[in-house]
Amino acid sequence: MRRCAFAVALLCGACSTTQPPLATSPPVPLVEIPIELRQRLPNVEVRISGQSFKLFLDLGGFHAVSLTRVELGRADVHWVESPHTFMNSAGKMFESRQFIAPNVVIGGASFGDLEGGEFLFDDALAPPDRNGYIGMGLLGQFLVVLDYPARRVRLYPSGDRRALAAECGRSTFEVSLVDKVAQSVLKTEYGDLRVEWDTGATHNFIRPVAIERGRDAARRADPAQPTVTLASVQLAAQELGPLEFRVAQFQAPALDAIFGTSFFLSRKVCLDLPQGLGAIP
Repeated sequence: MRRCAFAVALLCGACSTTQPPLATSPPVPLVEIPIELRQRLPNVEVRISGQSFKLFLDLGGFHAVSLTRVELGRADVHWVESPHTFMNSAGKMFESRQFIAPNVVIGGASFGDLEGGEFLFDDALAPPDRNGYIGMGLLGQFLVVLDYPARRVRLYPSGDRRALAAECGRSTFEVSLVDKVAQSVLKTEYGDLRVEWDTGATHNFIRPVAIERGRDAARRADPAQPTVTLASVQLAAQELGPLEFRVAQFQAPALDAIFGTSFFLSRKVCLDLPQGLGAIP
């Protein structure tokens, strides 16, 4: 009986070595979030203590979650005593109340209690639908796949190289996270430029001093806001140009340009922020 069992085991072992390997299953994200582009911003449905909110995803936002005063009027949050003082992109100082948002659910996945801050802005500068955001305090913990063409954002565990390769390929570039600002270095005909990855920006922007004014490449979209087309934009070994930027001043002094919705609309972008890696298929 033992001899028979041993023969069967050998036979099964031989079968396993001669069969073709099973195809590896594709990586499964922790959460896949449907997005709706409203006013050129990626809006998502967020539930806080059972209440539903429409917020936008903002890689340029400091907090994990931020709500306007109107939205805070109906949100069941726990207030924190110490307010936060900050300067917006126009150079105006604000004092924002801090809170804990309990039981936050995004895309059907629970993220527990999140630290948040009041979303304040100059009314003249804020477009509609900016009721608040989900920002770097949360998104900065994950491998984030920005798939605007499919109207999806997917989150994977940081460091999941298999997911990074499956979503965006194996050719990567460096992403620095400085004071919760995601940025990379571009090589252009204007020299090296430091660009911010900002899903809260409606367009690509470039600082006036970062370019030579009056070149043939520059043209005007309207009298108030000129645009410039960069013919060559290289990210590591990858050529992304030509790309159009709106020429505008913004507050962040260490940055030359911003990638916004204009960039994300035409391609998928993967950013593993804790690992300092990005990729574009």
